[in-house]
Amino acid sequence: MPHDLAKMREGCNEKIRSAFSGLAPVWLLDEEYQPQEDSLAFHLIYFHPVHGWIIERCKYDGVADVLYPLGETRLSEEQVLEMHEKEPFITGLGEAAVPDNPSNRL
Repeated sequence: MPHDLAKMREGCNEKIRSAFSGLAPVWLLDEEYQPQEDSLAFHLIYFHPVHGWIIERCKYDGVADVLYPLGETRLSEEQVLEMHEKEPFITGLGEAAVPDNPSNRL
């Protein structure tokens, strides 16, 4: 039985915000409803503190209320420049983030 699409988007948005708010700003692109699976597929673009700019394909399962990562690709800064003209899905807090990654320490 298909879920209400508005409720599904609301659940999806909550999952995205809880999982990616520490990496803000985050842009949400290409959202597509998949009725046969009762899911939403989309891309997220964000700056990872270790790996740089990332575009990640995700899927939100509306029945199980689970967010699945489906793979990621690194982007160059040139590829991301046009994104800064659009409003992000999750805005940054204006705070600096320092990754807790011992391999980056001198």
